[in-house]
Amino acid sequence: MKRTQCPICTSTDCLPFLTYKGAIVHQQLLVRTREEADRPQRGDIELAFCRSCGAVWNTLFDPGLLKYGGPYEASQSISPAFWRYMAGLAKRLVRDYDIDHKRIIEIGSGDGRFLQLLCQMGDNSGAGFEPSWEGSDFLDASRKVQIIRDYYSDRYADSAADLVCCRHVLEHIQNPTLFLHDMLSLSKSSSTVFFFEVPNFNWSLREGAFWDVYYEHFLYFASVSLRFLFSRSGFRILRMRNGFGGQYICIDAKGEMGVRRRLAPDRRTRAEVRALFSRVTAFSIYYQRLIETTRRRLSHIARRSNLAVWGAGAKTVTFLNLLDVGRDQIKYVVDVNPRKWGAFIPGTGQQIVSPESLKKRSPEIVLLMNPRYRPEIKSTMKRIGVTAKVLTIEREGLS
Repeated sequence: MKRTQCPICTSTDCLPFLTYKGAIVHQQLLVRTREEADRPQRGDIELAFCRSCGAVWNTLFDPGLLKYGGPYEASQSISPAFWRYMAGLAKRLVRDYDIDHKRIIEIGSGDGRFLQLLCQMGDNSGAGFEPSWEGSDFLDASRKVQIIRDYYSDRYADSAADLVCCRHVLEHIQNPTLFLHDMLSLSKSSSTVFFFEVPNFNWSLREGAFWDVYYEHFLYFASVSLRFLFSRSGFRILRMRNGFGGQYICIDAKGEMGVRRRLAPDRRTRAEVRALFSRVTAFSIYYQRLIETTRRRLSHIARRSNLAVWGAGAKTVTFLNLLDVGRDQIKYVVDVNPRKWGAFIPGTGQQIVSPESLKKRSPEIVLLMNPRYRPEIKSTMKRIGVTAKVLTIEREGLS
């Protein structure tokens, strides 16, 4: 059923602005055969903008299409650049909120590395909740870190915590106000610090990143909508800032139980929503033109050069499928994560290979989806003796 009411403020003053038919439902599932890659689960996307609070969501979202129990691999921590980002984030949280010899809960803990960093830096203990957890050989041998293969719920109400972390989960939640309210209800203390991190849709709009629209994401946050959501849900915001080169929004907060929640946007929110609406409108106008221009440029390059893509994450999956890039144009995708090697990109079927394999494949051009990794990738290529030119996908196109 099409959802035309804002999932944050319940307003019906909403404007559809972008449609993507037949999107890949799961970008991060490990697809082990080309036959499976050629028949992926697909769903439709229609993004709508709330002119009251600035929320953006997929009105056609069908949660029944999503299955997170299989071999799911979204970890970025193998990248040195991302590891430094996570370590800096963990260090700040431990320092700023005196998280030392404390208890930590992480909702959607992924591979558990961020939770382990938090526990190691402050001699803390932690429990992570991850329904797709498949075990690991790197977790703290002292058993101070426990990963539970389940969703966090009132079944675990006895799991009190001094710090609750939730990174890259909120954008998947269909009723974010209820979700946050439940987090407060399960909290055992008004001193509990909550840390959330979500993708920054404002960054995607500014960069013209048409490949940042995923079926798995029900919500797309800018700072204004995220701040309004937390204030409405009974939180006192301690700090908001951008992370990872502006690609994420980070928010630190505490619960304000018993405080009357603000149910309507204030003057500041309304002004920021108007500014965001201008960016959304511009993006909707140029969306299809950006796709067509990039498709032509990529086809031109592929006809003249042996081309590879670096990074087999959600950006690449969406990019290759939106442009309908065949294996005659790009034969393989490189990734540093060993778990992905030998798997295939859903929809377009390129095989995922190791960086070391580039030596024998001799690409002339390596296409990089996320410019944040450019120094790291150029360093890796130099180490393994690959002299290909590195192009990034940015606002101006291929550069």
